Amino acid sequence: MPQASRIASASLRAGLEHGGGVAREVVEALIRKPPARVIYVSCDPATLARDLKALAERFRVAACEAFDMFPQTAHVETVVTLSRLPVFLCSSG
Repeated sequence: MPQASRIASASLRAGLEHGGGVAREVVEALIRKPPARVIYVSCDPATLARDLKALAERFRVAACEAFDMFPQTAHVETVVTLSRLPVFLCSSG
């Protein structure tokens, strides 16, 4: 299978690592064979932060924008563009 150049993910509230919209195996696959770009959509800032930490080994945040889709509530949608780090900047392991 050819390596993907871009992946879009809309994570559920549980987040990537904890049984949310994308399984932990997907995070491991993204780290193992990172695409050039990932578009990550999140409705929970706490799980977004946790998932970005897990992906920081291979990606940097290229852009981030919050959208108030539900006015007068505490909910916010966040769209983050992640770009693959050059190989020499990636941690080994």
